[in-house]
Amino acid sequence: MVDTVKVLSTEIALSNTVGNTVNSAKMVRIINTNANISEKVRLCYANGDVKATTTVGHKGTDFSKFILVKEPTDIILTSGAVVVRATSVAYT
Repeated sequence: MVDTVKVLSTEIALSNTVGNTVNSAKMVRIINTNANISEKVRLCYANGDVKATTTVGHKGTDFSKFILVKEPTDIILTSGAVVVRATSVAYT
């Protein structure tokens, strides 16, 4: 994985009801800062159909943050109430 990324947008909280393109990003840094609960993240086509799902681990685990590669029109949602944050990034 690349050690350095360029942050392209303000970090936002992802919703479990309304999808977000995260500024039409192609790469998104996903992070879960909750100390106890892991959360499922859904990657969806623009029409809302699920493209893929993955789990972001709780804070302190190896999978509490990662870079998600997506199409600019794809939207991201969480599956629950845990706050998962996202920001668009680029490799440097």
